[in-house]
Amino acid sequence: MAWLPLIGIPVAAYAAEAGGAPAGDAFRIVDRLPLARSHHRKLAGSSLEGLDVYWRTDRGYIVAKPRGVLNAAAAPALREFLLRLVQESAGRLVIDLSSVTRPDASGLSVLIGTGRRANLLGGLLRLAAPGSEVATLLRTTGLDQQLRVYHSVEAAVSGIGSR
Repeated sequence: MAWLPLIGIPVAAYAAEAGGAPAGDAFRIVDRLPLARSHHRKLAGSSLEGLDVYWRTDRGYIVAKPRGVLNAAAAPALREFLLRLVQESAGRLVIDLSSVTRPDASGLSVLIGTGRRANLLGGLLRLAAPGSEVATLLRTTGLDQQLRVYHSVEAAVSGIGSR
């Protein structure tokens, strides 16, 4: 895979997603940006309605943001997609859980499997910004002790403040 160092990318789409306008210029300098990437992948299909995955690169990490219901119907396609991202990022993946709703055991198993694959590659999986429903489930199952969980995507990318 080819990487283009120090490239400016527009951040208006990311700022809108985060709920605000970008400060200053509408470009951000990224250390390593993979060439020819799509930043949105809809996991479409009859059994996957309602789950999208948006992703971007940030300081050597791929940040994936699934949106929608994380359940048994969506788990196989999401697993495949996240494992592909783990391979491409050399195990450096952040999953932004702020837009995930109604996770079930299958959804949690996707997170566990993705974390294991990242570890095998010498990297790590970081979970970021889980909503109250997801955070409660992570605590109840003890996964918050097995996986690195951060209060925000910024903290996860920086590696500061794991719960």
